[in-house]
Amino acid sequence: MIRKIVLLPDIHYPKQNKPAVKAVFEFIEWFKPTTVALIGDAMEMDSINPFKMTRDDRKHFEGKNLIEEYKGFDREILTPLEQICERSDKRRRPVEKIFMGGN
Repeated sequence: MIRKIVLLPDIHYPKQNKPAVKAVFEFIEWFKPTTVALIGDAMEMDSINPFKMTRDDRKHFEGKNLIEEYKGFDREILTPLEQICERSDKRRRPVEKIFMGGN
């Protein structure tokens, strides 16, 4: 069996390049991969940035909320990706999805 894999590195939500993400999602819909993998740096995680914490940069954290970052990532990246993968040819196996955390 031929495997077609799409790797999605370094999205950096919410600082992602929205036109680029849209183009990749359109490509996935056309390409019909067997596997889609988010391979790290999917979220920017500004609300818990360790570099800002060690410098005691409190102003950086104003108005930021980790739960809201997760909700936004789910709404703008994960859910649309799931929907695209669900629309794959029903005669084929479901698209395998791999989500890796960290770098």
